[in-house]
This record gives sequence, C-alpha cells and structure tokens, in this order.
Amino acid sequence: MAQESKYYGFTRANLWILAVSMILLVIGYALMSGGKSADGVSFDPEVFNFRRIVLAPILTTLGYLGIIPALLYRPKQGK
Repeated sequence: MAQESKYYGFTRANLWILAVSMILLVIGYALMSGGKSADGVSFDPEVFNFRRIVLAPILTTLGYLGIIPALLYRPKQGK
C-alpha cells in the first residue's frame, strides 16, 4: 500500500474535508451579503428573505461543523 502524504499531520482525507468545509463557509457568507437599500436610509424587506435568514446560516454552520472532523479525523492504520 502506498504511503499517504502528510502535510503537517493532515492526510489527504483531512485536507478534502477541510476544503469542502471552507467552500461551504465562503458560499454561506456570500449568500448572506447584500440587501442594502438604494438610498442607504429606507428599509428594504429583501434583508429578510429565505436565502439570508435560513439558507446562509445553515451553510455556514455546516462549514464550521465540518472543520471539527477535518482536524480530528485519523484514518485507520494498516498493519
């Protein structure tokens, strides 16, 4: 069996999990952005749509929760 390369103690699986988690975070924060009013003073109800108050926080939470297994995952050692 080929030796998996390690980067500072992370295996390839750890890096993939971390990359997916970071992508989820970036997408979540991008979905939360925007929604300001045209003149900067008046109220814009677009701030309270499904994308900004439900979908984006779920994606960011999944991204942060994915970082935990990325740091703690250790593949089984073959003999």
